[in-house]
Amino acid sequence: MKKCTSKILVLLLITSMEANVLSHEGHNKLPGSIIAPHGGQIKGTDDLYIELIHNSDNVQIYITDHDFKPILLNDIKIEGLIKYPKQMKSEKINFTTNQAKYFDAKINSKGSHRYTLEIKTKYKNKTDTINYNLEPQD
Repeated sequence: MKKCTSKILVLLLITSMEANVLSHEGHNKLPGSIIAPHGGQIKGTDDLYIELIHNSDNVQIYITDHDFKPILLNDIKIEGLIKYPKQMKSEKINFTTNQAKYFDAKINSKGSHRYTLEIKTKYKNKTDTINYNLEPQD
């Protein structure tokens, strides 16, 4: 009986340890994964990284090169379209620059639980399009 009880206690002790105590360094990162500098969703094109931070009623877009050096906002053109699931037509959103650090736009989710934001960038005469699937957090 004592052996069974002690085995159960040892088993409970082992299972209650945090997983990162048992593993070694570096297993929390995927090879080739990119960590967004501002904590948003990051997607890449051939020349740029586009990081999107989404709040309940607005989005912020940070644009960097592949070395995470900020791109001058005057050097890039950006357009956005929102596609709602129950509407056939997309709606254009207007971006403004905020303190020359990022692009900013107000968004009305119109009660949708999920929608797609299409970002079109033009940089050095090259146009790229990236889609973000967003879920408003009310």
